Amino acid sequence: MDNMLRGSPRSNGRSMLLALGLTGAAVFAFGGCAFAAADQEGVKSTAVLNTDSADLKWVDIPDLPPGAKVALLAMSGDWSVARVKFPPHYVVPPHSHPNAEAVWLISGQSGSGLAIRPTR
Repeated sequence: MDNMLRGSPRSNGRSMLLALGLTGAAVFAFGGCAFAAADQEGVKSTAVLNTDSADLKWVDIPDLPPGAKVALLAMSGDWSVARVKFPPHYVVPPHSHPNAEAVWLISGQSGSGLAIRPTR
């Protein structure tokens, strides 16, 4: 049971940050449709995001250790969708978010845990 809470030592760091970025993408993809259609009665809409575009502008994430990059895909009010990438064996320090998040792992491996210090 203890190992289940800590996650894989090798992937413990990447999972947290990947989870954060991908969670935002999921929230936007599904929430964006609801916001767009809410003002127009009887209108159906579908959200389409191209997350593999060469036009994405990747920038450093200032509140995280060096190596984490983010590309903002969309935002409105208190929600946003972003694609986040991390170098191998990246460890995301403990942190919190003011809003809900959803995470989609696009590639690689991820782990998460509840620990004061990450293990590798």
